[in-house]
Amino acid sequence: MGRGFSRSLGCINSFTAELWGFRDGLMLRNSLQLTAVDIQLDAIAIVQLLSKPSDANLAVMPLLEDCRQLISHMDQVWIRHCYHEANSSSDCLARIGTAQDNNFISYHDPPVDLMEFLSSNKAGLYYSRTIADFPLPS
Repeated sequence: MGRGFSRSLGCINSFTAELWGFRDGLMLRNSLQLTAVDIQLDAIAIVQLLSKPSDANLAVMPLLEDCRQLISHMDQVWIRHCYHEANSSSDCLARIGTAQDNNFISYHDPPVDLMEFLSSNKAGLYYSRTIADFPLPS
């Protein structure tokens, strides 16, 4: 059973958008009553914030506290950082959200635009990160 969502957030920074997506994913997990969840975020700052409960970002504190509260009710949860290139399905849904008129859409079946990314993810494929070579000063 595959489920997903997209949300229109308007003009916000990428950190806050990632945190909204994380919270929405946790809410979806609750509605599906999943007992074990492996969460992979490409926003390492969120992973670090969650691992250090004393750290605070006042601008997103209510959203972060929602996430912490939702996590506290999970039996088994793993939260890890992954590279942006390995998170293409989530990025596709985020792009869909930027163009949608509705505030929130829950998907029981994947949107057509997502199918290519799901096939690649299922096959274990992702685009590797390339680092440009810059000449060192002599």
